[in-house]
Amino acid sequence: MICLHRARLMLVALAIWLAPGPALSGGNGPAIDKRYQQLYDRGDYAGALIEAQRLESVIRAKFGVRHINYAVALIHLGVVYKQQGNYAEAEGLLRRALAVTEAAVGASHPETAKAMVHLALALDYQGKYAEAVELLKGAFNIQEHALGPNHPDFSYTVSNLGIEYWRMGRYAEAEPLLT
Repeated sequence: MICLHRARLMLVALAIWLAPGPALSGGNGPAIDKRYQQLYDRGDYAGALIEAQRLESVIRAKFGVRHINYAVALIHLGVVYKQQGNYAEAEGLLRRALAVTEAAVGASHPETAKAMVHLALALDYQGKYAEAVELLKGAFNIQEHALGPNHPDFSYTVSNLGIEYWRMGRYAEAEPLLT
């Protein structure tokens, strides 16, 4: 069982995790991103999807499809599709986001770790636990070295890795990560 302290830490980490990534500067990007986040936070996934699609279009036009901001826009789309239960679409978008992120900032960058975690969570929803674990372990290693063990993003990844182990029945590996 997850202790109350750990649950609070996970909520704080989640709030930080969902905060906007790299600056989506210029044009309508920031305003669209803000509307997306407000709609998403309210659970209006249909509205959030519309804003995420608009954001993807604006970012693609302004930065192209190889920029980190484009990866962030793909993550927004993928997260909404995941919340709507469209897991295959979410997985495809999040795989693209991970590829763009790795190419834009490198394989050992914290933004790459974030993209890995988002993809892992989409895989989790589909029962693809082993693949999710591998991604979370990769994110764990990146964040541990780049951010340190006290960073909220690292805590979020550790918790999700523990949950994946638990779902796979690997309780001995899950317990130290969840307590």
